[in-house]
Amino acid sequence: MVRRIRSGRRGTPNLGSYSAGVSYYDAFRRKLIPSDETLIREYKRTAYACANLNAVGLTNISLKLYVKSDKGDKKTILRTKSLSSKRIDWLCSQSYLSKSLRSFVNVEEVVTHPVLDLLRKANDTPFMNGVRLSELTQLYQEITGKAYWLITNNVFGIPENIWLIPSQYMYPYKEPSSRSKTPIDYYEYIPPGVSEPIEYNVNDIIPFYMPSLTNPYVEGLSPLEAAFEANEVNNKLLTHQDALLENEARPDAMITPGKETAFGPEEAERYEKQFRMRFARGRQGGVWVVEDDVNFTPIAFPPQDLARLEINKWSKNDLANAFQVPFALVADASHNREQLEAAERQHAKYGLSVRCARDAAVKNDLLISRYDDSGRLFLAYDDPIPENKEEKLQENVQLGMNGFKTPNEIRKDYNLPPVAGGDELRAINVSPEMMRDNERKNGNAEK
Repeated sequence: MVRRIRSGRRGTPNLGSYSAGVSYYDAFRRKLIPSDETLIREYKRTAYACANLNAVGLTNISLKLYVKSDKGDKKTILRTKSLSSKRIDWLCSQSYLSKSLRSFVNVEEVVTHPVLDLLRKANDTPFMNGVRLSELTQLYQEITGKAYWLITNNVFGIPENIWLIPSQYMYPYKEPSSRSKTPIDYYEYIPPGVSEPIEYNVNDIIPFYMPSLTNPYVEGLSPLEAAFEANEVNNKLLTHQDALLENEARPDAMITPGKETAFGPEEAERYEKQFRMRFARGRQGGVWVVEDDVNFTPIAFPPQDLARLEINKWSKNDLANAFQVPFALVADASHNREQLEAAERQHAKYGLSVRCARDAAVKNDLLISRYDDSGRLFLAYDDPIPENKEEKLQENVQLGMNGFKTPNEIRKDYNLPPVAGGDELRAINVSPEMMRDNERKNGNAEK
């Protein structure tokens, strides 16, 4: 499964954009495409905030295992629980599950299964678990565009551990004489300080890729690389501001002699010390009475802070767009609750939902197949888009008043206990036509 190469590299690295001859990312062709190590070092500030919003958001959405039953299938021996028709309809609406739910009679949630245990524990190390594995896997994709899982099996050939491989040290290789139709023959892991690379079999690696147009089979384009110019502008602004705060090399005023003769060194030092004693350390705004013949001239510099703020805002907005994070979630300005809730829904709809679909699709194809080759088992995330509570309340009120939903059914939606007599439909807000129809059915209509 895993072995070391003694004679050095044999194949050709398949490195996506580098292999395509694209080595610059700026319009003037002066700045090289950042390496994975460079991208990892840029995991800070706005990129850190956006990447973590996506990674933590994905981790907080429940990933569940389901089993489908079709005509002629035996009843599963797995411990399951039934699903509501609403939940089944939602699963059927997910495009990444179209292959799994092409035909079925029933779908149930699997409560216990070895793959659920594996995703919860990850591996045997004490500092790694399923939550951390999921978060780090997504973070590597957000920053470098790819992540790799090494799957190790037990003596029975069942997956036992998931090892996250740092993507900046992993290289897909293709042998020059290879007749394989697959784009990769093997992977090489070359961590710092290791003279001999470690070779991994393709079947032992589960790769996760962000979409890339250069080489979609072995390379991913991360949001950070896509907006690297904006990230550099943000870095330079902050570095420049830090340099000004640390050593602001510009005077705010000048003291010049009023007479024709210039100051001597001792006299100039005396004025400087006197000025500092009166106005240094926050004592601005005082009055300085000078008996000597001197001129005090304040120096006004053109305002640049507003321009810096606008450039900083542009660069942060460009980064947020690349990460599919609404600007309201990373902006400095205060937002009201409605704006933040709208931003969270937008983030869930356009940022998290596609990441959930991409992640679950990879796990279904390359992890679930190691346990079950019948196609009956599949993983799916819960709906990442938060429910609109006001719309749900209005809908339940209307359904209850029009007699389409019982009080106990409404109470169940809010995790409230049932009440006596709450299983009967009670139409309260009905039209005169509906009332006459009910009277005719009950035999109480006036002749």
